[in-house]
Amino acid sequence: MSEHTGQFHAKDAFIYTDTYRSGIRKQAAILKEELEMKQKRLWEQKEVPAHFYAELRALEDALRHSLKGADPDWVILGDPAAQQEDPGQKCDPEELESCQKSFTAAVEERIKIEQQLKQSAEYVQELKNVIVEQRQGLVFLERKLEQNSSTFMVILATMFLVIIVQLYLIWKI
Repeated sequence: MSEHTGQFHAKDAFIYTDTYRSGIRKQAAILKEELEMKQKRLWEQKEVPAHFYAELRALEDALRHSLKGADPDWVILGDPAAQQEDPGQKCDPEELESCQKSFTAAVEERIKIEQQLKQSAEYVQELKNVIVEQRQGLVFLERKLEQNSSTFMVILATMFLVIIVQLYLIWKI
């Protein structure tokens, strides 16, 4: 087992510990949503506060603990991508270009999916508005029907009463 050494702020260690302890008490679905929000923030922003990585790693470890029961091991409090590569290692240009194309395609796909999600949410809202309008129309028609039914009964009762009065008057004459 190799030994890793590094420096970190004590505040980051406390943030990691507090976030991890509160995270393992939450349901996995909630942890997954929180982690996705943090990762999205990491993708969208170039610079994040120093404690951000402590929170991110704590959520990752808490989710792993919730799903698999695995305890955290070594924690990298920082952006591993920000570390400089060993000059002895060289990257294959074709592989780099392939990775960049894959990354660009993934970003475009994510943007497309987010737009579709937004459009779907707008469509759902439109459908909800239509449902509310139709319910209001239905209530209006029910009231109108009740009023028409009541009016019809009054007219029938009045006609019956007029006919009886006329028959009485004819019989009396």
